[in-house]
Amino acid sequence: MSKKNLAVFLLSAGIFTSILFASAEITSTKPVFSQSQPHQSGISAIPSKETIAENIRNDAIRKWSFPQSGRVVKIESANLRSLGDVPWISPTIPKWKITLETPNLRLIYITNETGDANVLAKRENLQLPKKLPQSLITAIQKSAVSYWHPQFETTPSPILPPQVLIKKAEPVTWKNTCLELPNSGENCTPKIINGWRITAEGMTPSPPCTACLPGPGHNFTPPTLTFRVDDTGKQIRADIPESVAVAVFKVAESWGLPTKSGKIVGAAPTEWMNCDKFRGLPVPCAIIPIKGWLVKIEHQGKRWHIRVNENGGSSEIIARENIALDNSFDEYLATNLRMLAAQHFEITPENLLFTQVTPQTFGACLGLPTPVEKCAPDPGQGYRVTVEGKPGEKQIYRVSRFSGIRTEANNGLPPRIDKLPNSLAQKVFQDAKSRLNVPLSNLRITSAEVVSECYPTPTDVPNRPCQVLVSSGGWEIVITDFKRQLVYQVDGSRNIQSVSVQ
Repeated sequence: MSKKNLAVFLLSAGIFTSILFASAEITSTKPVFSQSQPHQSGISAIPSKETIAENIRNDAIRKWSFPQSGRVVKIESANLRSLGDVPWISPTIPKWKITLETPNLRLIYITNETGDANVLAKRENLQLPKKLPQSLITAIQKSAVSYWHPQFETTPSPILPPQVLIKKAEPVTWKNTCLELPNSGENCTPKIINGWRITAEGMTPSPPCTACLPGPGHNFTPPTLTFRVDDTGKQIRADIPESVAVAVFKVAESWGLPTKSGKIVGAAPTEWMNCDKFRGLPVPCAIIPIKGWLVKIEHQGKRWHIRVNENGGSSEIIARENIALDNSFDEYLATNLRMLAAQHFEITPENLLFTQVTPQTFGACLGLPTPVEKCAPDPGQGYRVTVEGKPGEKQIYRVSRFSGIRTEANNGLPPRIDKLPNSLAQKVFQDAKSRLNVPLSNLRITSAEVVSECYPTPTDVPNRPCQVLVSSGGWEIVITDFKRQLVYQVDGSRNIQSVSVQ
């Protein structure tokens, strides 16, 4: 190649290279995205294990009464075996095992890689007596959870046995085979039995509950429980005075517990106000706190929740459970049924007992139409539910989400859709039967409304519209035989004040 041609070649190559670099510079000014630079991608960086551990510590402080002074002592790799007996419900994989400690307490958490899925796998007291067997600890933890949530082994529970803290354990010598606390009708043999008095603690009360009743409408905060136990862990009893045990069995027997049966599954210390039954104005009430226990008795899958004061002198039923049936059908229907049946039986919804639940398809009007009623076919699943009120009082209901709730004919009364107390319904039905001269089966209650009265306040000005309505206890009730209609006015004492024909 001549020098002239070489010069032309080099000049052309330089121009081309300059253009190429210029083009590259222009292109590089555009944003470039990648997984390592998730700008505008919505993917956040994975937090460090130290950050996750600190978040876990704060969770322990909030939920499990872990002291502020406690610290993270270990962070190590985890897998499913690290969980022990606690289930892992996240689709992600366990990544970290985080241990928190104070001089007295150890908590072990398992988390995933980001920390947004975590579970407390173990909570233990580091100051328990060395001779306290692990088998006893496990037995007490299970007994405590069973008191709070009897179906914890088959349904989700807010707290699991390894999460229960054994707060205190002291060796005790019991004097008989009942650990000095017999169940109703139980014979106790005098015998020296070595054992323990053990206190178990649940999660942080926030806010505290005074009764911790079963059911979806109640806040769940496991209270502290103390148990008596023998040295094998086979005998576990509540730690309450015998006078209290006698009192609660007496109440339970008045609410359907067969005599000389049942066992106390636990007793939690509690406090309540002596006027909590009063509702609304104008009822004055001096609030005085009362201390006592919430005692639970179990027999053949049913439970009686009884509140009793410290010496057993005052006790009352708070709730009843049929452990298997209470959650056996639609929660929405069960709640609405309890509210209606409570008005019929004139007791609290918690004191009702479901004794039988049968899935059933009823068709239109739940199979209980009135002579003039036309209902659309019910395409959904329904249930026939037998409900027990006070001992000896039972009523059968038909329920479905599509068609609502209807009461089957009962005690000579026709089917009903009203919310009248049974005793008042019986009274007006009998009166209507005499006035209209027709069989009870031909009558229906079409309307039953509570009568309210205005409650004037001291600051009300004359002729001001009513600001506070208070139930008078009276009712306006409409009964028909589908030819004539009777309108009843009933006062708060359930006396019939007037009847008009329409």
